[in-house]
Amino acid sequence: MDTCRQIGQWRIWLVLLGSFLVNWLVLFAHYDSMSPVFYGIVSAWTSLFGADKAIAFTHYPQHFLLLGDYYGLAKLGVGLLVETAVLGFAVHLFARRFLMGGLAREQGEGISVSRWLNIVLVWVLFNVLTMVAGIYMPEWFAPLLTGSRRITVFNYVFMPGVVMGILSLLFFAIPAVVVFRENAIRAVWRSLKVFIHRPFTCFFLAFLVLTPPLLFSILSGNPADIVEKFKPELVYWLLSAGLLAEIVANFFWMGTAVRFFAEPEEL
Repeated sequence: MDTCRQIGQWRIWLVLLGSFLVNWLVLFAHYDSMSPVFYGIVSAWTSLFGADKAIAFTHYPQHFLLLGDYYGLAKLGVGLLVETAVLGFAVHLFARRFLMGGLAREQGEGISVSRWLNIVLVWVLFNVLTMVAGIYMPEWFAPLLTGSRRITVFNYVFMPGVVMGILSLLFFAIPAVVVFRENAIRAVWRSLKVFIHRPFTCFFLAFLVLTPPLLFSILSGNPADIVEKFKPELVYWLLSAGLLAEIVANFFWMGTAVRFFAEPEEL
């Protein structure tokens, strides 16, 4: 509720909007890859994954079948540099609104390089865990995935639940790096201790934060169906909508976590 009251804080939204614009520019470069402005760098990027796929990416509608894959990988690289800094600064701004006493004074004027590097480590840990789960869990559960109903439940209920479970474990790690000036290991341990004491709260918060972006991820995750049944360009619009959902999710993620730390008994 307290985070909802901060919706009017334009500085926080402006920071998050910066991340959105960078990610959208990367997406638009992939969407309009034949433009002279983007063709050189996008063609060099797509060629890294094989000539056949790179050639297919230049043809319609195959372009939209591959758009999500190429953009998703590029977005990870951009996120390593941009999203980590944006999340850290968002925590800093929320901390100045929510925290009192010594913790508030320790926030300083911004995010130091050392804090940013520790945020990067936590961010990488979360993304590595989700990627490993996405790669290996379908293989592990393959013998059980017989029939379309089981496959549907696995893809649209179980796997999103796994991602939410991973976030619930690390929900407070990035904010802890900024608020308490902890390194990545101590911040992760603090987040795990919160999860141990309040597992349902952590999972519920992760569910609220991740549901909107995961919904758009699921909708854009079957480009073949979209290309066949609708206009191929819908893939691009769903990915763009997912970016908007992400900035809202990040606002409530960072705000809720910092507000949680503002309670003395939770420190």
